[in-house]
Amino acid sequence: MLEYSMDGNGFSPLFKSDGWLAARTGYQKGFNDFTAEIRMGRHLSSNEAFLLLGGGAVMLTAGKTDEITNFIAKPLSKDNIYLVEKGEWHCVLFDEEGIALIVENSDSKREDNFSVKLDESTLSEARVALAAARGV
Repeated sequence: MLEYSMDGNGFSPLFKSDGWLAARTGYQKGFNDFTAEIRMGRHLSSNEAFLLLGGGAVMLTAGKTDEITNFIAKPLSKDNIYLVEKGEWHCVLFDEEGIALIVENSDSKREDNFSVKLDESTLSEARVALAAARGV
């Protein structure tokens, strides 16, 4: 049996097997905390599943169209698995103890992955959704 550590910050692949990848992601100051610039990402060739393992986190999604609007912010619960569908804009923001397991296709092609920094107007809309989800 193999064992993988969930220690550390940020994103780190754990292992690949038969077309899928398991990775851990978590709090990384200035990158995915609640004060960081928000960058939305999407994968055109893979769904992506998230399981919160500890701490707190909020998933921010914005649909599947090229325009990033209509934000939905959802606090993650340890009791659920959250599936981000192919093409869905998303990001996860963590508190200092936040850590999650990610499962996705291992053959996700670089040209099928996008990351976009939000402009000021869109960032304001996203922060309103996040504040409501966090109750602040």
